[in-house]
Amino acid sequence: RRAAGDTRGFAAAQHRLAGALELQGQWEEASRARRAAADAYAACGLFADAAGERLAVGAALRAASQCSAALDVLAEALSDARRAGRADLEARILGQEGNARARLGQVARGLAVAREGLALALAGDHTAATVEVLHRIADSLEQGGDYAAARAAYEEAIRLCPADQAAAAAACRACLAVPLYQNGAWDRAAAECRAVLGSPASSGGARAVAGAMLGTVLAHRGQPSRARPLLLEALALGRQTGLTPVVLRALWGLALAEDAAGHPGAAAGRVRDLLEVWEGAEDHYHVLFALRWASSLFAGLGAGEDLRRAADALSRAADLNGGPVAFSALAHALGELAWFEDQPEAAANQFAVAAGLLRDTDTPFEEASTRLRAGQALAALGQRESALGELRAAHRVARGLHAVTLARNAARTLESLGEAVGERGTQPPRGAAAWLTRRQLEVLLLVARGRTDKAIARELRLSPRTVEMHVGNILASLDSRSRAEAVGRAAELGLLPRETGPTSSDERKLSR
Repeated sequence: RRAAGDTRGFAAAQHRLAGALELQGQWEEASRARRAAADAYAACGLFADAAGERLAVGAALRAASQCSAALDVLAEALSDARRAGRADLEARILGQEGNARARLGQVARGLAVAREGLALALAGDHTAATVEVLHRIADSLEQGGDYAAARAAYEEAIRLCPADQAAAAAACRACLAVPLYQNGAWDRAAAECRAVLGSPASSGGARAVAGAMLGTVLAHRGQPSRARPLLLEALALGRQTGLTPVVLRALWGLALAEDAAGHPGAAAGRVRDLLEVWEGAEDHYHVLFALRWASSLFAGLGAGEDLRRAADALSRAADLNGGPVAFSALAHALGELAWFEDQPEAAANQFAVAAGLLRDTDTPFEEASTRLRAGQALAALGQRESALGELRAAHRVARGLHAVTLARNAARTLESLGEAVGERGTQPPRGAAAWLTRRQLEVLLLVARGRTDKAIARELRLSPRTVEMHVGNILASLDSRSRAEAVGRAAELGLLPRETGPTSSDERKLSR
């Protein structure tokens, strides 16, 4: 068509080709097709179409953690959007640019650029662009370690999503699970993930994020058989949709699941796979949590070469990130390295630094993991009282999170020092019955009676959204995939009165 002089037709054909290639997960080929379409549209003076094509390429590169390349394409897209006089496109491009900069470690600058895009979107009353830019701002805040602000931005984006943008809302809800997880709000994170996975509006990318995060929570909670299918699907979807951070998260989740199942060698293999992926990406954030944990795994296995590789990767990531969470992860790995090299005093000092850096970050799992290792190092040095203080703190937090492996390790170390601890928090699923709140038990009883969310909301004087959150938390706590399964498990555990039971019509509702 181009040879025949039909430049516009050629552009449209390349646009359609790119869409087909993306569905097949052929991102490099799709990018070439979109670039060709953009150049052809620009040659025809169709600058808005050109901007849209370049925006799609830039967004895909950012999602794949190729942020430097994304900035080059987005600069061209911004020029096209301004020539077209399209403020909505300009706002979206600025959101992508800001997020790409934040992912390269330029968090303050990136947020300033993204907020410029938000102002444009709001001024023009461009709702879809506003939601998209808020999503990018939330991700940028997350990169900088401000999880509370990231949560607020995601929630605002969800609130603004109109009814016909269910896919955008699902994407925000899936990503909201990440800062919720970091803040230790694991029940709510799991509920958000279940809602995304249960929605027909959710895109492959949203399902990938939700599966990775829910699988990670389940692995932490000692349920590897539940976690693995979610994580494997997330890994496949992450690769298919070009979402490198999801691939990193899913591989870590699979490592956690292998470790929870008693296979630390297999867990180490998953981390090595993760490092291979990370080496080809521009990421200074998602890798922090995986390699912090992995440094302890490698140390326990006596895998010195792997431990040094993890510490080196964390050093590079911390240099880019520059935040306390990043330098804490590095200090933790250096503590493991010092202990591996028979320097327990240096290790204890590094663990103390790592824990101190997290004091104001609200990242309870990471802090508890480091305090466990600090306590173990102090115990090795004969400093029993100091060790007990660290170990008790780690055990308390692990129990609160229901992080089974962490709680069990803390309990065993405490017992080795002569301090008896209970079993609560060290056993998976069956103990989940005790984790339901009084309100969740009330909701569960009504679910068992076949009530809909709206009916439960009316009866308990709650909002339907609150009821939905309670139901999601109940499913997570009872390790169930559906309402019917949750009711069955609750009955087995004696959580429901014997006379409780749905009618045949109620059973049909429960199975939905």
